[in-house]
Amino acid sequence: MHTQRNAYQSGRANNLDLNDAYAVKTPQDSRKLYAAWAETYDETFIKANDYVYPRTIATYFHERLATEQIVSIADIGCGTGAVGSYLASLNHNLKIDGFDISPEMLSRAAQLKRIDQSPVYRDLVEVDLTAGVPQRSYDAIISAGTFTHGHLGCDTLVSLFDLVHPGGWFVVGINAEHFRHRVLRLRCKPPPIQKSSRSLNSLRPRFTGQTAPTQAI
Repeated sequence: MHTQRNAYQSGRANNLDLNDAYAVKTPQDSRKLYAAWAETYDETFIKANDYVYPRTIATYFHERLATEQIVSIADIGCGTGAVGSYLASLNHNLKIDGFDISPEMLSRAAQLKRIDQSPVYRDLVEVDLTAGVPQRSYDAIISAGTFTHGHLGCDTLVSLFDLVHPGGWFVVGINAEHFRHRVLRLRCKPPPIQKSSRSLNSLRPRFTGQTAPTQAI
């Protein structure tokens, strides 16, 4: 049972911070938190804390994968759209879809425009990824600040394999403390022999980053 009375439960949206985000335990907690925080999130968290993580992950993606044939990208836990906005500014040809559990945060992301005034996001999907992933397919996945305390964990990371083309890329910022005591084993199903001769290794999404368990750059 929850006994902690967080700022969003008290109606003090302007006082929300990282402690409130780390305190959520269930998808419903997340919905309540970000429903209260969406209107002020960019000002009271990203700008107030000089939160550079979304820009860092987007820049890392752009610099490390510049030579890859990547067009479609899933932004996991896109929130108000910080990662997608930075990524679109670096490469205006990318088709970015955002996934988030909060309709209020997605509403903010929907307002973002590229330099040519087209939307940053091609599509925005309200979804609880702990319950399953949509039947879609992308060249790459990007995420910053989502795989952390109170949010998404190992099981969801593995399930996201189904969202990426064979040989696609994951660029995912992970809170190391959140995963410190959990074993992360990344597996995927080999294709039926009669349909494909590709090796298991050819099907694995590729990871880039210090926390990547396979094929890190």
